[in-house]
Amino acid sequence: MKTFNSQFIIFAVTLNEHSVGADTQQDQYDVYDAAHAAIEKAHRSLPHFLTQAQDDPDSIQVPRYELCANDGIAEETEGVLAWPLSIFSHQRDIPQEALIELRDLIVTSFQAEAAKKGMTARLVAVTRQQSFTVTEDSNVELPA
Repeated sequence: MKTFNSQFIIFAVTLNEHSVGADTQQDQYDVYDAAHAAIEKAHRSLPHFLTQAQDDPDSIQVPRYELCANDGIAEETEGVLAWPLSIFSHQRDIPQEALIELRDLIVTSFQAEAAKKGMTARLVAVTRQQSFTVTEDSNVELPA
């Protein structure tokens, strides 16, 4: 039996279309840092951020995902230097609607912060990493 455990969704944004190997500038880190802070402040108010708790009799609302910490490290993604912003979900899938509204918040936040420095920002990729637990049953032969 295969059971879903958790997932990370990584949104990768490039600034000024720097190619891999190009020196990153302090301005790029400043844009990333400011955009991450703006997203951290705003993402909890997105319409699809909360969901009903599945095991609660009062059916309280709980977050669908958590925003991961700002690590400030740019990585190569699809041939360009990109700044990753990740979310984590434990034992629940994140619906398409929630991903779309978060993507839009990420893109507008990066573009707004980049524009302040005379830069551009573009979403390069969105990737999903999922973790599963696999359970196998087998007979154990023991001597009498």
